[in-house]
Amino acid sequence: MISILIFIVILMMLFYSFPIVSVIGDSMFPTYKDGDTVFATRIFTPGLLRAGDVVVIKLPGFDRRAFKRIIHIDKESVWVEGDNKAFSFDSRSVGSVPVKNIVAKVLFPNRQFKII
Repeated sequence: MISILIFIVILMMLFYSFPIVSVIGDSMFPTYKDGDTVFATRIFTPGLLRAGDVVVIKLPGFDRRAFKRIIHIDKESVWVEGDNKAFSFDSRSVGSVPVKNIVAKVLFPNRQFKII
């Protein structure tokens, strides 16, 4: 019984730490399109984030989390933009965003599964 509970706790930690996230909207098109899913990680060190990384971020004035590409990063703030500039609400609208607003780093696209 205890081994089952340990297994469940480990699974919960893995799913929390490495979520499969669904893309909403077209701001990252053509890299990601609406409905795509990606593997992400909530375990990252801001010092290891680089320009070009795609992150899930909470933008000020935006009611949901967004997928954006890091354009510039310093110790306290990050400049992010969508790949589809014409349809992206990003740092061009809100300015630099605190690094603490980064929720997860996208690891790689998930081409096999869709979130129901």
